[in-house]
Amino acid sequence: MTQPDPHHASQDPAPQPPTPPADNECCESGCENCVWTSYQYARREYEVAYAAWLKRNPHAQHDVNDMQAWPE
Repeated sequence: MTQPDPHHASQDPAPQPPTPPADNECCESGCENCVWTSYQYARREYEVAYAAWLKRNPHAQHDVNDMQAWPE
């Protein structure tokens, strides 16, 4: 019987990107704990996790165009 590959994508799913804040979630007052600041930190953590996942799953199908764009 074949042992499952511990690094197979189905057993090591790709991390999911954080959801950007909705238009009505930011008060636009420049507060210290802005939802966009929190999102940027979460986005950076996601990118690190995704890069590590790609190293563990080099044959996984991925498209960099599928990554959500940073807010403008």
